[in-house]
Order: sequence, then structure tokens, then C-alpha cells
Amino acid sequence: ERVAVLPPPGALDDVTQAMRWGADGALRAGAGTLRERAELLKAMLEAMGATAKVKAATWPSGLTAQALAAARPPAFRLEAGTNLDLVRMNAAGPQVNPAPVVEALLAALPAEQAKVASPVSGVGASLPVVEYTLDGVTRWAFAAGELGEVDAAPAGLTAELSPVSLPKVSVRLLALFGDLPGVPSSQQLVELVKGTWSTEQLVGNRLQVSFPPPDVSSFTADPEGMPLRSPALALQGLATREALWRPSGKLAATPPVTGPVISLSGGRVFDLGGGALEGPYGPIATLSESRHAEVLGQVATLEVVAQGGAFPDVVLTVAAKDGSGAGLEGLSAADFAVSDEGKPQALTLLSNAGVTRPKVMLAYDCSGSVSWAAPADKAAFDDALAQALESAGVAATYDLGLAAMGAQPTGWSAPNATAIKSFAATCVSASDVWTALGDAALVAGATAVVVVSDFDASDVPERIPALQARLAASGLAVAVIGAGTTVKEATLADVVRLSGGKRFDPKDAGFTAALTGFVVEAAKRARASAYRLTYRVPREQRTASGMRTATVALAARAAVSGSAPYEVPVASARGQLGVGGLYLELTVNGRAVTRRLSGPVANRFGTYPVPGAADFVETQDLIAGVTTVAFEPGSPTTGANLDDLIASVLSLEPLGKTVGQPLTATLSAAEQLRVYSGALAALVDPGPASTLAVTPEQLRVVVMTETAGYHGLQRRLDVVPELNRAVVASSDAAAAFRAALSSTVALSLREGIAVKRSAAAALAGAALQYVAPFASPSSLEGFSAEELARWQRVLDQYSGWHRFVPKTPAPGALWVVDPATGTAVAVFLDGSGGGKCDDARWNAGLQAELALLTLCAFYQAAACEAAKKGGSAPGVYACVGAKVASVGAGVASLLAGYFLTGAEYYDLAALVISVIATLGPVGPAVGGIVGLGTLALSLYETADAVAENC
Repeated sequence: ERVAVLPPPGALDDVTQAMRWGADGALRAGAGTLRERAELLKAMLEAMGATAKVKAATWPSGLTAQALAAARPPAFRLEAGTNLDLVRMNAAGPQVNPAPVVEALLAALPAEQAKVASPVSGVGASLPVVEYTLDGVTRWAFAAGELGEVDAAPAGLTAELSPVSLPKVSVRLLALFGDLPGVPSSQQLVELVKGTWSTEQLVGNRLQVSFPPPDVSSFTADPEGMPLRSPALALQGLATREALWRPSGKLAATPPVTGPVISLSGGRVFDLGGGALEGPYGPIATLSESRHAEVLGQVATLEVVAQGGAFPDVVLTVAAKDGSGAGLEGLSAADFAVSDEGKPQALTLLSNAGVTRPKVMLAYDCSGSVSWAAPADKAAFDDALAQALESAGVAATYDLGLAAMGAQPTGWSAPNATAIKSFAATCVSASDVWTALGDAALVAGATAVVVVSDFDASDVPERIPALQARLAASGLAVAVIGAGTTVKEATLADVVRLSGGKRFDPKDAGFTAALTGFVVEAAKRARASAYRLTYRVPREQRTASGMRTATVALAARAAVSGSAPYEVPVASARGQLGVGGLYLELTVNGRAVTRRLSGPVANRFGTYPVPGAADFVETQDLIAGVTTVAFEPGSPTTGANLDDLIASVLSLEPLGKTVGQPLTATLSAAEQLRVYSGALAALVDPGPASTLAVTPEQLRVVVMTETAGYHGLQRRLDVVPELNRAVVASSDAAAAFRAALSSTVALSLREGIAVKRSAAAALAGAALQYVAPFASPSSLEGFSAEELARWQRVLDQYSGWHRFVPKTPAPGALWVVDPATGTAVAVFLDGSGGGKCDDARWNAGLQAELALLTLCAFYQAAACEAAKKGGSAPGVYACVGAKVASVGAGVASLLAGYFLTGAEYYDLAALVISVIATLGPVGPAVGGIVGLGTLALSLYETADAVAENC
């Protein structure tokens, strides 16, 4: 009677078969379907020595839906006399009251819409019953309503019910990459890593998304000092603890899932097995030991081209040649040493083989703005152009793509003068010069572009800055040709400046030969320059603008080197390399939803705009932070929540004994480290009581990101709307809708307790206006055209939902309500349902801690490699400081009834310091009291950030 009865997920589900999270979830939540409760009872009886089976019997005539709803888990209470002197207790904190919001939403919603589509009564023709035998006596237990045990077989008793398979849950981490020179670009999401788990493995657990370096020994406290990362999904596995009894049995630890290595400067490297690798430019050659030594010994010169248009990311194209000038391929990253302004850099090798057939794109302006004095002049120009491109193909093998200005080539083939002239005579286009260079050529993967235009650009003005930035970072070799009687010189000059290209005047006598030479050189360089290297200049070495020099040398023979200058554009003119957005695709029971973690928001067609500079910064911070996905059976009981939080703190105990020891000792000692966030615990704690049983359709899913870039600490919570739709046990469609609305509004309001800035808090007191599902929002009051355009994406994202928009855009959030279930979520303009906290102060310490915790999440241990560097370091303590404060605050908040602020938080920090000092003696490498002082500083910084901003 202490496990609440929940309705089945759907109105047509058989109550004898319906399960959403199994017996394990029912125990954790104190609630489950009739079948889940029966399976839980069966497991408990077997644990006490009985043999048990789950069967079905005819539904008892007196068992009503009201009787089923009467069972409730007991409220959590502390035992009287418990010594809590170390944690100051206060009166219960503020409880959320969803009633005002619910009434406001219902008042704006047409009455006929305030009904669930398919009411779920929870009553069926049969009822699960547990048949068990103990000490030779067989009995039958219903455990439903007032029905207990009976000594006689109930009516309609069936054979043992077949097991129910719980749904699988899949998680895919997706990325939006920036451009790489010569690699076809696509504004499509790319899979980084994917994992699939059973509901039993996930229920009550935390899945952490992290980006550890592929080689642990390369770990540094500076996140940007590790250019290569291995995207990973690691299940923390609190449920694998030895002391935790589970109805389905103890779960084995689940190893992390890793994806291909990615570079912070962009691109993925796949391990194809057997030592074979494939990068963004194709296969990466692996030489035998003898052949490698032979090739390395033959290198006589290094020719380098540097591109700094995406500074601080720098791209190097390197040709390694022997004494005769022939190119050499197959060397590895370890064979090169790169310096920038004389300072060593951490390089990434993206290719070690040349391009077999370089791609050269002809972007031809076919618009009416290009005028000629006479048709013969155009014909003569086209002939000279065609002869130059065809002649280049004789001297150097390449493929030519013919493209009307702003479009991509329809194909690639060896240059043919007749085909070129025919195309130039018949093509039609606008004068989208910047689109051709900053988009079409990059999407096509061109190595070089010959652009022919009067440069009277017709691109959409708002798009031009982003297109110019992409061109500046592209590394494209650009031949610029002004055509016609009138040329816009300013635009042509901008193209030359941003691309580093070269202008060719068709009036010059040597025009054809000069253009031929340009294409030949570009093609030969692409074929000979086997090595593409990238690096990111450390923050302390960066300059705002000006010229810099990159140098590449052989690591074993520094005398063999090559240098190249590059220009650092002003910040506003720079392009971007690397990862411009991260997204999670979550699939639960066949329902897939993609949630934005960072980067641009998709438009109504599901496509993504080009990431801007802020998107790349946000994504870099996220890679250096921690993303946690909680999978809960609705709301775990407060007792279960508290147990997990305390167990998480206790799992830190072994760390204190490895301070100053090698990394391997730390990894071994902290094998069972578990991270359980106080903010997430507070969010999923049981909500206000309801007269009707309300539950999510499947597992409740909440995504939390924690980052600490140089802007300070940020924590974001996202209650995924599509995966948190509510089901209510009621045949009354209107009552079910109201109950679902009240329960889910309360969940959004609770975000304002877990974090300071939430979507629901932003909407507090705001007058709302209603937009029906699939209706146009063009009639919204109080919105200018510009403001409406800014809101359009989130309104499109939830176009099939009831949308309740404030009458002024100031809140930057809206309520959305699912028409089928009455589920309500407050969402921000980026589409996330949840809360945020932001600390806008410089906080490099927290960034280093989260970088260490990223590694911890993957290895389930605190890999404080920094403790071994330089003879002084915060050691293990700083590695876990931020999380200790978060976990400890969660414990105390559940005990006290609300999230601690102010002086209470500082008291808690002092408590946690004392606990860790007791559990783990301070080692000499930390320096006694200095080590504790570092920990204290870490905790107090975190406490201040959380208390004031979260």
C-alpha cells in the first residue's frame, strides 16, 4: 500500500502488461503501474525465500479507479533526535504554487481545448496478481486498493504472464562543424557518438557527456591545451552499488561509449580498425616502421602556407619534399613541431596525403548587371578565360566545376574550353558574390575559385558579414576577375583583402598566361601539400590583429623547417573553425527529440544556420564542461534522492588518500566515484500532492549543462518537453487536463528554486496571449516585426502546441502546452525548457575544475594530473571541489526543505572541508594547510556563484 498506482502509458494499454520503468523504477519512485507493483512484490517475496509468479485474474467488481489512487508513499521525515548540529536546520522553504499560472493558462485557452485527447482510467478487465508459495503454503496477493492476500485461487486466474520488455533508450551526440579548407561543408548535424541502454540500466542513473583527451597523459588544466578530444557517453551507475537492492538484481557496470576523435579546430578522425585512420580529407596513411624512417630521412625541405582568418585557430598547409622536389607523404603528427611567434603549439594532423584531383570552381556572374561594350567583347573574354582554364588542365591535373554566381557546380570534370564557353553564354544568375565565395564554394569543397563578376553584389545584406567571415577563414585560393564595362571596385577590393586572393585584369596582354599560372600553382600545391595541420594559439599568446609567423620543423631535425606569415584580422572580420554547436538526440520508446546544448537554433524546416562567433565560444565552453542527463521514474522519493546524494559524497572518500600520487593510483582508488548533482535532485524531488495520479509517459528526462568559461559559472537545466508529457489516471478528460497542467506547471516553477533564472520565473506576473496550434503568430500584440522574427524559431519549434506568449517580448520566454495531454513547460527562446544561472565574473579556477571533472566523468575517477606538474597544485581536492559543493548543497537542501543561500551555504562549505579533511589525510604534495586552503577557496567561490547567481 506504500507504492502508488500509476495509470498505463496509453488509454489502450492492457493493465496486466503495461510497464514504463519496471519494478526497479517503481521502488525508486514509490509508484508504478499495476504490473510493475506486482513485479516488485514478486521480487520482494523471492528475496524472503518464497517462489512467486505474476499471473492475472478477473478484475474485482469493487475495485474502482478511486480506490487505486488512494495508495501513496509516505512523506519523508527525519527521525527525531537525529544529530544535525553540523547542518543548520531552518523552517521549510517556499513551496511552489501552480494554481495562479494554471488559472491564467486555462483562462486564455478555449474551454473545448482543455481536455486530454485520450483519457486513461487505469481500470481493465483483468488485474495482475502474485501467486507465491512459502513454507509449502500457496497464496495470492493482489496488493491493490483494499485487496490483500487470499487463500483461494481468484476467479479467472491465468497462467504465468510472459515477461515484459522495457523500451530501449538511445542517445546521440551531434555536432555542427565549422568549415575546413577544401572539405565539402554541410550545415547538417554530424554524429559524434551514440549509445543505447535498457530502461533498467538508466532508471535513476545519470548519463554524462564528456570530451576527454584520447590520451590521458596529455591532460592539462587548460581546456584549450588539449586540441584532440574523444566524445564519450558514460553512465555513472549509482544503481551498481553493492549495498543497493534492486528487484531485477544488481547491474553490472556499463563501460563508456566513445566516438571518433575530434579536433577543437574542426574535423573528425575515425579509427577504422587495424591501425587505419580516416580524417576529414580522407584516409590518413600509416607507414611501416622501416618505411616511416626512410621517408622521414628523405625530407629536405618544408614548404608552409599559413591561414589565420579564423584566429586563434590557424591552419597550415605543408609540403614535405625530398632533394629533387618530390612530395613525401605518410608522416605523423609526432614528426612535426609547430611554433607561432617562436612559441611551441599543440598541433593536430588532419591529413598526411595530397589531393589526387584538386577542385577548382568557376563562379561566373551571369546577371544582367554585367554589361559589355559589344557582344564581341564578351565573346573574346570568354574565349580567353576558357583557354586559360583548359591550358592549366594540361599542365596540372584538376577538376573544374562550372557554377552560376551563388550556386554550386552541378558536376566536376577536366576543363574543356568548348564547355566553358557554352556555359558562359547560356547561364543565368544573380550577383550573389559573397554567397558564391562564403557558402557555395565551401559546400562544394573547392580548393580554389576563379570568380568572374562586376562585383555589384546582390546578396542579402544581413548575411554578408557571416559570409565574409567564412571566406576569411576558408583558405581558398581565389582568382578575382572584374568583368564588363563597369566594376564595383570597393567590393572587388574586399574580396581580395578577405580571401588573400589575387586580381587578374582581362585587359592585360598576359591575362591568359597569368590566370593559367595561378590555377596550375593552386592545383600543384593541393597535390603536393600532403599535410594539413591546425592549432589554437593559447589565450595568453594572442594578439588583436597584425602579422604573425608560423613555423613548422621536423621534430627530430629542427634544421629542416619552413615558415609562413599570416595576418590576424580584427575580431569582427574573423571566421571560425571547430565545433559551432552541440545537440543531443534522445529516443525513448520510439519517440526521438533533438535538444540544443549549444550553437544555433534550427529553423522551421529543421536546418541550421551558419554558427556565429558566439556559438563557437559557447560550444568550446561546453566541451570543457560537463553535460548530465537524468533519467528518473517520474519523481524518486525524497529518501531515494537523499540516499543517492549522500552516497555520492561518500564516493569521494578514496580520493583523499591519493593526493600527490601518480595518476594510475588516483584512477584505481576512485573507481567508484559517482556524481549526483544537488540541483538535479532538487528539481526531480516529489512535487505537490494531487488527488489524481499523474506520471510522465515514460522516464522523466532532464538535461543539465555545467560550464565555467572565462565568463564564469553557468548551469542550465532543460526539462525536455516532448519526453515529459504527463498521463493522468482519470476518465474525465477535462479533469485529467487540469491535473496534468497543474503537475507540470509545478515542475517548471520548481526550476526557479533549483536555479535562479528560469523560464517560468521570467514569466511570473506577465499578461499572456494565446496562439493556437499551427496558427500564425503574426497577430501577436506588443511585438515589432524585428522582435517577432527573433521569436519565430521557438514559435515554429512548438507550432503544434498551445502557445501562451507574453504581451511584451521582455520575458524572453513562453508557456507551451501539449494539446493531447495538458503537459505544460515554460521555455526560453532557444527552445529549452528549464532554468539557467550565470555568474558573469572571471573564474578560471572553476574552468580548470570542470575540465578535470570532464575527465573524471569518463574514467569515473578524479584524474588530477595537474598535481604532478610543477611541484605545486591543488591536487585531488580542487578536482572535486565544485562538485562537492553542489552535491553537499543538494543533501542539505533536501534536509532543510529548500536550496540553501547565503550564510547557510558557507557553513555547508566549511562542513564539507572538514569531512574531506577527516576522510583523507593531507599528503605532502599538497602542503598541509595550503591544500585545505585551496579547497576552501574552491568551495567558497562555488558557493558564492551558486548562492548569488544560481
